[in-house]
Amino acid sequence: HLNWKQGRPQFYLNVLHPHYDNLFLIGLFQTSTGFFPLMDYQSQLVARFLYALQHDPGKASWLKRRKLQERTKIDGGIKYTNSSRHLLECEHFAYRSELKRHIAKTSPRHDRTRQDLKAPESPRSGRGHAAHVEPAVGMNVAKAGRAP
Repeated sequence: HLNWKQGRPQFYLNVLHPHYDNLFLIGLFQTSTGFFPLMDYQSQLVARFLYALQHDPGKASWLKRRKLQERTKIDGGIKYTNSSRHLLECEHFAYRSELKRHIAKTSPRHDRTRQDLKAPESPRSGRGHAAHVEPAVGMNVAKAGRAP
């Protein structure tokens, strides 16, 4: 299932399986910079793809066609040594640019973003759930204007 070729899994942008729409890899890359921001972009791409599969078949089919390609240019023009250590190497900024470009192309339309992706209203605050979090049972939480 991991589509091994030349000693490594071959996933589009090191994230999307070329044939399965429900198999993804996050963190399958090596770079000389921080990993977590790039893994966040990888996760955003997966989320946008899954959303498009359900709500925007045109964007989903664009990405399905793209992920059948062998590989994208994420080396930033650097010629890495042909060794097992460099099989997953990518240049941070070139890779980030490709991920961000794909995220933008698969993002929901502006009108959907406001309606479909908005957090549900909380009955107590009238805001999204993130704005109001119930304290755990037994916690001593200070309320506005009252001491604990």
